[in-house]
Amino acid sequence: MEMQPYRKASEIEVLDGRQVADILGVSVNTAARYMKNQTIPAVKLGGRWVTTTSQLEESLKARQLSRPTDPSNEIDRRSGVLPSRDAGQ
Repeated sequence: MEMQPYRKASEIEVLDGRQVADILGVSVNTAARYMKNQTIPAVKLGGRWVTTTSQLEESLKARQLSRPTDPSNEIDRRSGVLPSRDAGQ
């Protein structure tokens, strides 16, 4: 994993489930499930799942979460988990 340069806390933008849902074009429940299952790295803060813009961007780069074009990238609707990259090989 590549080391990220140190950033001040004031430079980090925190996103809640509603903001993540708006960015991805999914429901708030789906965004919360992605964060709960760590499909998008997140933590629970004050009873709400939150992530940072940089964590969301990294997740989007690693997997095309918002609009999968390859069926192997589709999220299992029951569990909210992405399949393993080598599951079909």
